[in-house]
Amino acid sequence: MKTIHNSSVNFPLLCKDFIIDIWQIYYARSKGADAILLIAAVLPDLDIKYMLRVCRSLGMTALVEVHDVRELDHVLKIDGVQPIGINNCSLGTFEVDTTNTNMLLEKRGDIIRKKKIMSLLIQNLESYPLMTTERYIKNP
Repeated sequence: MKTIHNSSVNFPLLCKDFIIDIWQIYYARSKGADAILLIAAVLPDLDIKYMLRVCRSLGMTALVEVHDVRELDHVLKIDGVQPIGINNCSLGTFEVDTTNTNMLLEKRGDIIRKKKIMSLLIQNLESYPLMTTERYIKNP
């Protein structure tokens, strides 16, 4: 990561590890990361809140990833969460369900727009401020 950061590449760097401890955020920043991935399925809400504060203090962005409506509902209740990424790959089965993004947007799109969560948009979903992580990483 540090090599990429020090090269002529002029894009923000996302550390896409399974972040479960604060020291990982500091480590990622020390290696040049501009953003980290927080996976709602593996982190309690209090940890997400604390990690968001640490990221802000370091000038970093935290992409909070959700997989289903339950996770999205939890994340939408946390102040300062933006952006939110929808992962269409199940952590339990590793099966990809491309209808997942549309389903979540249909169920919670109004709330997302009202909260004015930052937009990073893919797949012609330009009225919804969300990001489909895997596709964005492959096709920025």
